[in-house]
Amino acid sequence: SNVLEHLSLADSRIALRNTYRLLRAGGIFRLVLPDLEHLVRRYLDDPSPNAVHTLMRDSGLGREARRRPVRPADWAIDLFGNTRHLWMYDFKALVAALLDAGFQGIRRASRGDCEDPQFLAVEESDRWKNPLRVECHRA
Repeated sequence: SNVLEHLSLADSRIALRNTYRLLRAGGIFRLVLPDLEHLVRRYLDDPSPNAVHTLMRDSGLGREARRRPVRPADWAIDLFGNTRHLWMYDFKALVAALLDAGFQGIRRASRGDCEDPQFLAVEESDRWKNPLRVECHRA
């Protein structure tokens, strides 16, 4: 939930391939992340002059101010922290990335709609509010 967008494109491809490799045959992978298409459509439909600011904030791609770290720890967090979004996906790009990693049966998902009821125990409702929710399987 909300991890893939914090990785670079190259790192996200590695993460998807590793996830596929770690699952056994028939294993289920469910992921939730912000939907770039949804954010862009909302931006395009918003006539206000602040629409671009909302897009940048909601996408996590922009910075409203340059952080001026004072302590060495602040520099380290700014340099090595993964709190910013590095790469965004829409459904079609995510499907392509998942297929490239080997996944099959890719579909849009909702909280609690998995054939394995154990997922409901770990799928917190507030983490499933992002529009891009996907389930796929290892062959």
